[in-house]
Amino acid sequence: MSFSVEAVEADIYEEGDQLLMDFRFYWTNTLLSDENVEAVFLMASGMDIHQRGELLDEVAGGHSDTNSNVYREIPSGGGRVTVDSTYKLENVEDVVKISFIPRS
Repeated sequence: MSFSVEAVEADIYEEGDQLLMDFRFYWTNTLLSDENVEAVFLMASGMDIHQRGELLDEVAGGHSDTNSNVYREIPSGGGRVTVDSTYKLENVEDVVKISFIPRS
């Protein structure tokens, strides 16, 4: 699967007693094909968010809600979608590492 990712923004804020990060990026299905091959982001790539060596959980339900933009089908040849996720952070001092893991 051929794709590209362009980070747009990460917003960190407090909500109640939780420290949260909203992460938004563009995902583009760059598979070049004579056929209109549609794909969803999670077919092309996994995404891990780490802080202090710990894998953070997506807390807004975007990865479990099949109506979210993570599951929107995008046509091949440059179709593009905005993907939004929210993660609970441990603190504001430690670096957050975002990794995209291509699937074959």
